This record gives sequence, structure tokens and C-alpha cells, in this order.
Amino acid sequence: MNTVTMTLRLIRDEVLALQTRLERLQPLSLTIPMTRAALPYPKALSVIDSHLLKQKRELNQTLVVLLQELEQMDSVRHLSSKRVIARANQQFVNLRLHFNAVLEQIDIFADVLTQRSEHQYDRWLAGLDVAAQDALGLPKETPAPILLSYLDRGHGAAIRRAHTKLPGGSLNPVGLVRIPRERMVGTGIAGSLYHEVGHQSAVMLGLLTSLAQSLHDHSHLVPQTVKHWVKWRSEILADFWAISRLGVAASLGLMSVISLPDALVYRKDSRDPHPIPWIRVMLNLAIGEVLFPDPQWRRLRQCWLARYPMSRSKEPRLFSALLEEMPAFIRLLCRLFDSHQTHLKQGFFALPTSQSRSIYKRWQLDPSGMFQAAPTRVFSVLGQARADGEIDSHEESELLHRLLQHWALNGNPSKKMQLLKAA
Repeated sequence: MNTVTMTLRLIRDEVLALQTRLERLQPLSLTIPMTRAALPYPKALSVIDSHLLKQKRELNQTLVVLLQELEQMDSVRHLSSKRVIARANQQFVNLRLHFNAVLEQIDIFADVLTQRSEHQYDRWLAGLDVAAQDALGLPKETPAPILLSYLDRGHGAAIRRAHTKLPGGSLNPVGLVRIPRERMVGTGIAGSLYHEVGHQSAVMLGLLTSLAQSLHDHSHLVPQTVKHWVKWRSEILADFWAISRLGVAASLGLMSVISLPDALVYRKDSRDPHPIPWIRVMLNLAIGEVLFPDPQWRRLRQCWLARYPMSRSKEPRLFSALLEEMPAFIRLLCRLFDSHQTHLKQGFFALPTSQSRSIYKRWQLDPSGMFQAAPTRVFSVLGQARADGEIDSHEESELLHRLLQHWALNGNPSKKMQLLKAA
């Protein structure tokens, strides 16, 4: 047996081994156990399984084609041995990379879904799914992506948006929202969730492009600050989304997340799309004060400055310039959202502060109203109560635990019907 034939045979055996392993891959709906209450939003599992099945079929077709080509290469004697081996090896290497990309996709979705087999976390995550869909803030007639929540280590949330590229290049069929495990369950969970969902909505509505254009068109803004607002626009829009929907609950969550060592709070990173943490909190509070006027914003700002004085900044001129430009920048943000009102659901913005306080008083007398309200309304009202000192951390955590379980069981009409039939 010559070298070419032997090499092609070895490569062929590797391809057949990949094909065997590919055949053994099962749909996630058959491999991941979970209670009915933990089931993802309607069609989520079938959408993921369909996506992975499509990837599996395409990969298998590529495997079959490569096996046929390897047979042809072995029969073609006029090609040099170096060219044959190089070509066969390159095709196999590319195929193996594709195979591993498919496995990585399976791992991504499996990591998200496996947590739903864990007691207690299963209902929390299903409840967060319902809240995430509500957080999108889009009219009912607008096609909304499916969003799934999962927990991970660290103190920062993240989103793998729907319709963005997965490993291997195919598009993600669902949005995956990562929630820090430390947020479960208490202050900050809503702010983290709604900020990440805000990224998805901002892209769907084209807000990033619109904001960049608006910033370039407003020549009265100082160029030194404009370049920062443009670079940070994605995170700022997500923050604006969360504040618009939740009010002070979003700001309390952000202040909790950014309670970090001074070296991180004042740091400017030219590669980071997030605003300087200190500036981000100040902008967040200023936006809240414009959208929902109340003395509480001034008090929160004083609390933040008491913990992190501006005097500790190593770039006082930049910080001062950004603070000076904030009012004009916030007016621009408000005009941007006003121009997209037709694309937002009715009642998109959180209620005025006084109304949130009144609702909480009613809920204290009759808690059933809390369980009948939409997640966004509940988070915003409880956040206001927390800011007012009307509810402590333990009470809030206990309430959120019950609410997430309630949404898991009742927030999804299709799931509710399944549970009733099963009973």
C-alpha cells in the first residue's frame, strides 16, 4: 500500500468516526429532563431542536461528499501525492472544525437548558423567561424573538442576541440572557435582565444607527464627548431601556452591580463598549430624574458621590466635560425614543413615581393585585418600594421567589394549558 492510499484511508476512517458520532447526537428535548413548570417559552425547544437538526443534516451531507471525494482521489493517479494528501487533509480539517462548531452550539443550548432540571432554579428561570418577553416592550403585532434565561458566575449579565452568529456561522434561533447567579433573587435581577433585553430591542428598532447619526448631526456637542457617547451608545441605550421600563429599580440594580474597587469604578478602557462605571451611574441617575422627576434621584446621586467622590478621578477634565454634556445628550435620547413611539407597546414607560407608591400601598392591603400584574409593573413598583425603604432585602427576595414561580406556572398561556391537562 503506497503512502497516498494509506493516508487517504486514515482520513476516511476519521471521517467515518465523525459520522458515527454525529449520528449519536440526540435532540435536546430527549436528553434534558425538567418539570413542566420549567419548560421554556412556547416553541423554544422545538425551534432549538429544529436548528440543531438542520446543522446536523448539513454537516452529514458534507461528510458524505467528502467520503465520495476521498474515493475519487484514491482512484486518480495523475495527481501528485503531495497535492492529493494536502487537499484531502485540508478538507478533513475544515470538516472537523465544522463538526466542533456544531458541538459547541449544542453545548451552548444544553448549558442553558440543563439548569432547568435543578430544583428551584427551574421555576426561577421559567419565570424570568416570562419577564424577559415582557421586557421587550414591543407591540403584540410585532414578531418577537424567543428569549431564554440562564445563570452563570460573575457579577455582570450578558445576552447572545437572537439572529446573531453562532460558532460555525449559523444564526442563533433564540436570544439567550445570562443572569449573574449572585442576583438570585433580589435587588438587581430586574435591572440586569431588562438591560440585556434592551440590547435585543435596540437592535430590532435600529436605535444604534439612529443615535450615532443624531450625535454626528448635533454639532453643538463637544467632539471630545461625542466620540465617547458614540462608542458607548449600545450600553447607554440598554440602560435607557431598563430605566424607561423599571424606573428607579434599574438604577438601584446598576449601583449594586458597579459597587466595585475604585480602580475599576474610575477606569477608562478604550476597548470597552461600556461607559466609565462612575459616569455610567451618574448618567443613569440623570436619565431617571428626567423621565420620572422626584427628589429621590438627587438623594441617590449624593449617596453615590459619598461613596465615590469625583475628586478621585484621574481624568477630571474628561469627567467634567461628560457631566456638562449630559443634559443635552439626555434630551437627544428622549427625542430618539419619542420618534420610535409607534414601535413601542402601549404603556411602555414605567408609571410616575407617585403612582408606583400608591400601587404598592394597595398591594400591601391586597397582595393578589401583585400576582395579576405584568412582570414589568411588579419589578418597577417593588423597586420603588425598595428605594423608599418600604421593603427590606429579605421581604423582597421572598416576594420575588413567589412571583417568579407564579409567572413560571401562569405567565405562559400554553404552559398553563399543559399543566391543567396533566393535572
